[in-house]
Amino acid sequence: MAEKKQEGKTHIGFKIFIILLLVIILFFLNEENQMKFIQFINGNLFANLEPTIEKSIPIGEGIEKVFIHGESIVLWEDNKLTKLDFDGNKQWERDFIFDNTGISVGEKYIYVFEKPSGIIHFLDTNGETAHRVDLETPIMNIVEKDKNVLVHIIKGNKEGISTLDMEGNTIDEVLIGDKNILTYDINEDNFTYIISSLKLDKNEITSEVQVFKKGNELLLEKEIKDEMILYTNFIDKDKVLIMTDGSLYMLKGKEILWEKEFQLIKDIYVDGSKIYILYGNTLETISTDGEIQEKTSFTEEYKKILPFNGYLIVYGDEYILGLKKEEELFKYKSEEPILKIIEELDKLILIHEDKIELMKFEKKA
Repeated sequence: MAEKKQEGKTHIGFKIFIILLLVIILFFLNEENQMKFIQFINGNLFANLEPTIEKSIPIGEGIEKVFIHGESIVLWEDNKLTKLDFDGNKQWERDFIFDNTGISVGEKYIYVFEKPSGIIHFLDTNGETAHRVDLETPIMNIVEKDKNVLVHIIKGNKEGISTLDMEGNTIDEVLIGDKNILTYDINEDNFTYIISSLKLDKNEITSEVQVFKKGNELLLEKEIKDEMILYTNFIDKDKVLIMTDGSLYMLKGKEILWEKEFQLIKDIYVDGSKIYILYGNTLETISTDGEIQEKTSFTEEYKKILPFNGYLIVYGDEYILGLKKEEELFKYKSEEPILKIIEELDKLILIHEDKIELMKFEKKA
């Protein structure tokens, strides 16, 4: 009898183990949960590390732009595209004979385009043209967003956004009239656009934000006098966050839910329900309801915000600072001016005038 009871307990324990195992497996099948777990581990790991320069790669002084694509370094100079590995070895090189060339790098493709003609090359990780598109209209810029390619176009005296799929097929187009487009984006369901623009009158400037449903249906239109819009973003499905050169606005429909004024705005980053805004020598964390959650002031000058492995980095021309909430995790002073920093898995890539530095993190002694 005792043996049967023990056997029953064993079966129950085994069933519980199987259920827990299935729950864990289902949890980690979700890509977002995988990323959160990795960020949690890295966030705790990096709290005990200090930054060191792992490698320095000379690039010369004529490089116009530096990107990261497919775990490689992409250099753009004088209509020439060069791809290096993280040891500085050349993987491939390609020349373009274009008049007024533009370049944009997304997660899937590198986009090289001729601005006056509207010809776009979608380049894969090997530098080969996967798709060639001719929009037959001038192009200002290209942004890859999720499964869309947003192209800032000009048709006659109107500017607009042409939306392409990842094969280069046009799936939608919005023209906004006699205005200059400032920012544009598409929401997570790939169905609604936000476009901000600038109109110049004799004695004033007027910024305008418009939200369109695919098919050119106007959902929202809001004017802001005497301010220039620098950033727009969807918050939830029915809210829009706008940053100008001096203010932050949260809109719902045509209603302003809240607004805040700032001096010397430098950068903004949104992570779920938190808004991080860098202005002057202060980094402020605000909820999407407009409540101030944290505020950190610095003695050094910082210009940009960069998310990295579960915490934030702020950097300027000279200093790099790692933060978790208000706690300082590390501070690094560069010997040469920093033009840009790109995060790549467990590394930071520092872009200087004539070289690239790969920064890794080592355990503190």
